[in-house]
Amino acid sequence: MTLQLHSELQQAALKGDVQDVVRLVQMLGYVPEHVMDAAVNKNHPLVVRELVAVAGSGDDVVRCICMAAEWGFLECVKELVDYCEPEEIGYALGDAASEGRFEVVQYLIPLCDLKANESHPLQMACIGGNTAMIEYLYPWSDPQVALEELEKIEKVDTPAVVFLRQLIENERQNARLHEQINSVGLERSRKL
Repeated sequence: MTLQLHSELQQAALKGDVQDVVRLVQMLGYVPEHVMDAAVNKNHPLVVRELVAVAGSGDDVVRCICMAAEWGFLECVKELVDYCEPEEIGYALGDAASEGRFEVVQYLIPLCDLKANESHPLQMACIGGNTAMIEYLYPWSDPQVALEELEKIEKVDTPAVVFLRQLIENERQNARLHEQINSVGLERSRKL
């Protein structure tokens, strides 16, 4: 009987049948492993809402928020985010960044510390080769740490990592230029 209910619940989640999902979860009293995956896989945020309300936090939720973020399913991400720790949200953000899912990235940025976890989202944008995402995440990240972590996994010669290095160098040059401008301005004001 339990195996039959699991199968029916899996099918209801895949179809996005919220009423059937609620009925079957009530009968079971829990959410079997991977059922939430099915709802995320088919982008059924209302089903995800019902499942996560029963399942609570845990490995299934973390796996599902990462999947939803990677695939750009923002509404599913929104249903799952309250059940995740900031570090877990950071991993989901990394998956979204790797795939260039700007809408998901913009939603998740305020919910986690991008400098935590060795600037994981910036690393993932580099691994994904998405220069627009690298440029977007750069101000919130610690690019030097991300670069060091990428070197550890030998991801150093890709065009995206070369782009990151150029951003870092441009920032350094701009800082030096501002210092020079400030010192010239200070000397002029002393002469006046």
